[in-house]
Amino acid sequence: MNQKIEDLPTLKINTGDIEIEILDNYPKVIFSAQKYLPYLKVKVLTTGLEKKLYVSAMSLGSQLNKIYEDKGSLLNLKLNLKKENDTQFAKYIVEILNEK
Repeated sequence: MNQKIEDLPTLKINTGDIEIEILDNYPKVIFSAQKYLPYLKVKVLTTGLEKKLYVSAMSLGSQLNKIYEDKGSLLNLKLNLKKENDTQFAKYIVEILNEK
């Protein structure tokens, strides 16, 4: 799919499991809401839809950075994402699916 990143819908993470495949090697940035925000282009495995996942939350970004440092890449990595609870600043839970 050759869609402009601005046109891709944003992936919203909540307390339910969302399985994704990362389609970028590392985060890129987009100018939105009067600031630059880091994002990854991802594919939702259950639907096959491509979306952008903002990764500026510390609990998400730090876990993805550790995975990047351990593996040297995020490209094609399959993850399960969810939040600990319903609050706005709840921590993200990241599970690697490729290694079960």
